[in-house]
Amino acid sequence: MKTYLLACAFDEPNFGFNQDLHSIVKSGELEPLEDLRQGLEQLQIANKPTMKYDTMFQTPWLSSYADEVKHWELFVKLKRFVKPPENDQPDPVLHMLGRCIVALDHNLPNLRQPEIVQMLQMRYINIMRLYFLAKYKDVQLASERFAEGMKIGSYVRQAVELQHRRLPV
Repeated sequence: MKTYLLACAFDEPNFGFNQDLHSIVKSGELEPLEDLRQGLEQLQIANKPTMKYDTMFQTPWLSSYADEVKHWELFVKLKRFVKPPENDQPDPVLHMLGRCIVALDHNLPNLRQPEIVQMLQMRYINIMRLYFLAKYKDVQLASERFAEGMKIGSYVRQAVELQHRRLPV
């Protein structure tokens, strides 16, 4: 789930984790972040803190550069699912549907009733299909977007597998 949320939010100052971080820093509720808030004010930096991919995954972080490129490509595909090229902002409905589909992974170990989890996941997948049909009105375009959306679970699993091979710091 964390990988999906990171992929959807990188370079998006008004969305997801970045928006949450901005709200927390501005609230003054967390004492350790108060210094950060005051520093931003003193420097007259009005920009919201924005998570960048290169900040989270600084090269070299995997033993193979090809794996690093593959991870980047997976993150771009996940982000493109939530923010298709025709949109200038991420789609909050797609983001939430993606979160539900990824969270309801029936292949996770130690599930007592994976068939129930799979049934719930299929409900969200069907909602995603209906959403694409309603949004695009064009059946072919809706089908293409749905086919891409069906791959997000696989993209997340591949990215997580790569992250598990992270070099020691």
